[in-house]
Amino acid sequence: MKRTAFKSLIGLGLVASAALSACGKPSPTAQYIPVAAPPAPTITRNANLPQLVLNNQQPTLPDGKLATDIRFDMAFESASTAAAEANAEKPTTTATSDDTSNETTSAPQANEMNVPIGTTKKFSVEITLDDGQLLSQFSRLNWVSTNRDVGTISTSGIFTPRSEGTTKVVASIGGVATTMVVHVAPGNFIWQQMQAPTQANLYGVKLVSDAEAWAVGAAGTMLHFTQGRWYNLTQQLHPITQGGNIYSIDMISPQEGWAVGDNMVLYYQGGRWTRVQVPTQGIFKSVDMIASGIGYIVGESGGAALTMRLEGARGWQPMASGIDKPLSSVSVVGPNHVWAVGDTGNLSRPGIFQYNGTTWDKVRFTNSLIDWKRPTGKYSMKAIKMVNSSQGWAVGEYDPLLSSLRGKRGAIFKFDAINDIWTEIELNADADKRFEQVTFNAIGMLNPTEGWVLGNTVNAALDLSANNQITGNLMKTNGETVKPASDFKAQSLPYAFNSIDIVEHGNGIIVGDQGLIMHRQYDLNYQYKRSNLGNFNGQFGQGYTQPAGQY
Repeated sequence: MKRTAFKSLIGLGLVASAALSACGKPSPTAQYIPVAAPPAPTITRNANLPQLVLNNQQPTLPDGKLATDIRFDMAFESASTAAAEANAEKPTTTATSDDTSNETTSAPQANEMNVPIGTTKKFSVEITLDDGQLLSQFSRLNWVSTNRDVGTISTSGIFTPRSEGTTKVVASIGGVATTMVVHVAPGNFIWQQMQAPTQANLYGVKLVSDAEAWAVGAAGTMLHFTQGRWYNLTQQLHPITQGGNIYSIDMISPQEGWAVGDNMVLYYQGGRWTRVQVPTQGIFKSVDMIASGIGYIVGESGGAALTMRLEGARGWQPMASGIDKPLSSVSVVGPNHVWAVGDTGNLSRPGIFQYNGTTWDKVRFTNSLIDWKRPTGKYSMKAIKMVNSSQGWAVGEYDPLLSSLRGKRGAIFKFDAINDIWTEIELNADADKRFEQVTFNAIGMLNPTEGWVLGNTVNAALDLSANNQITGNLMKTNGETVKPASDFKAQSLPYAFNSIDIVEHGNGIIVGDQGLIMHRQYDLNYQYKRSNLGNFNGQFGQGYTQPAGQY
């Protein structure tokens, strides 16, 4: 069959080859299933199609040509991985467009594809004209998506997913039409670096919703993410922060929240931040709220632990904890069910504490943890995340005797609610043993078997090579072991990742030194309907099962 290039199309301003170079190719972050060849050409004149204007006027074919056949000429993906693999294993014989020969392909039996949320797909067709010529890579057609709640398509054939589900994309011109069944799949997540309006070290982050977040850091740094970008409020707030470090932030609602730092407690309400006077001085390292008027702050005062509780009209009031070392992080499960972590001295177990409404008690560990495995040195626990009353993780570092020679060690512990003890998580057996020396600052768990541990770049002990650094900034955990992560893209890694907030549907934010911000969000325009406020997401959060024998 004769093919003509139709150079006149260029003069009409139709699809240029450069613009179509990505036609049918997956986006860099998408994972598609390739097929050997597209299906045989078809003409669809089905009475079940939506009402379309099928004429040869708007849009029109070039030079007054008429269409006799139409088919998608783009590469497309099977709607089912299993089906595609099955087709690959059992090739089918499919006629070519001119029926002159048969060839074996692994194409699906129908025009069908997956398009993940957060990507777009460019559609084009191949049209058989009344003179037998083929018009390829044509997109100026009548385009219709039969379910606009699932996805929309532009007049130039660009399909944009909106929500998970199935729709049909119908292309028509000159009295012929063809249909592609499009399954909108979940987005392909990956941590990606965002442009940040600061180079200051960032210490805390709170994801309010998919469309809003806050980050805080060194020298009074305060950033606000809204309308798809980060804004720097640092100079605006300098009269109340006086350049003091801000370490932690938590929001009760989009209109109310708290942030803490060097002898500083900030309150946000009605679009304004104000500084709140408290009856004690110290370094306030962490704040966690579960509702308006219910929250806790921990930190350091005079070298010992500082704990404060919000008590209604009385405001923040100090609590007696009996803990003689500084605290670094707090996680609130209920009004009188609170966990905190901090430092401990030599020959002591890790500093993980639980408040039961009356006293702060040091938690129990597996007997083998300290008794014989690590008889010397001290712990500095940096962060704790309790996802509910029965499941949680704590991270930090272990400083053994002669650590200047041997190096520090990363420390991760998981709460075993059934036995009411904490157990240590080990480095994955396949990981480079040098990663044992990576120390940790924070942890975020998407579910019990998937999470991320934020660490530091460290110099490997006893390594005399020219480059002895271990870039262990981002680690991955399955809840039982930890290993270096690979699901992220960053232009350059900072010395440390410091804070993470991740929510049940998968979106998240990580912040670190040198103003580094990474988002795990497949589509900044896609907004999840639920907010991420407070810390308590039910007795047992989504994806977290209730252990046997627990209330």
